[in-house]
Amino acid sequence: MTPALLFAFTAGAVATVNPCGWALLPAWFARRLNDGGAAVPLFAALRAGILATVGFIVIFGLAGIALALGAAWLGPLLPVVGLGVGVVLAAVGVASLLDLRWRALPGGEICRTVSDRHGSLVFGIGYGLLSLSCTLPIFLAALGFSLTGTPLDLAVNMLAYALGMGTVLSSLGIAAATAGAGFGQLTPQGAVVVRKAGAALLLAAAAYVIFYWGRVVFGDVMVESRIVNAGERVSGSLRGWLSGDTGRAITGVALAFLLAAGAYGLLRARQRRGGIRTPVGHRENPQ
Repeated sequence: MTPALLFAFTAGAVATVNPCGWALLPAWFARRLNDGGAAVPLFAALRAGILATVGFIVIFGLAGIALALGAAWLGPLLPVVGLGVGVVLAAVGVASLLDLRWRALPGGEICRTVSDRHGSLVFGIGYGLLSLSCTLPIFLAALGFSLTGTPLDLAVNMLAYALGMGTVLSSLGIAAATAGAGFGQLTPQGAVVVRKAGAALLLAAAAYVIFYWGRVVFGDVMVESRIVNAGERVSGSLRGWLSGDTGRAITGVALAFLLAAGAYGLLRARQRRGGIRTPVGHRENPQ
């Protein structure tokens, strides 16, 4: 791997724990707990990680284009968007915790449908919106290595960035799905407990996001806060580990495993679609 690709891959991995958006990782973990009920939790978590990464990259790509066109309004709007994302997360967390029916809310059924079908993509979009002010410069720097090259160089660097981020999100999703599947088998009410725990994690993430961006929108961003300082210390420790030799090595191994699992899943899906036809006159062994 060239230095440019290694930097882009590492930048993508580190982007998942940026100070502005890292609090959504508990929400991501909470959502993926329910993957434990999927037929193949590993493939479900891998697909979710890919969709979330696509949403994140789309937001950053659009923001980069807007800045290149001189969109000065983008910066002041980001704190308001971040606060809005936090409020939406809080509403979803409360609804999940209290088992509120979406049909009783205006547009609730539409939101439920979107969440079920495209929830990971929507999560990636929200994650990208929260992370723009902290991570966009690094994203542009990662792509900057290829600005003097060909369009292919730019595409490869963006792919490396996406692989770094997708590896972290997919690995965390697999861990959550495994925990959800294991805990759900301990007691008959395991699925209910997992759902409630996920809602509690989502509410905790929403509270941090609302506080983080609320102090920017309604107060003074320079005001000392133990909560924010503690969160930034956690984020800094995670970023330091992911960008270090050990973190990069483990992330690389995780990427290799996920690529192998994805290739196997695609092969199995292709075999199921095509079907395995038995030659005429041939009988399968009943054993």
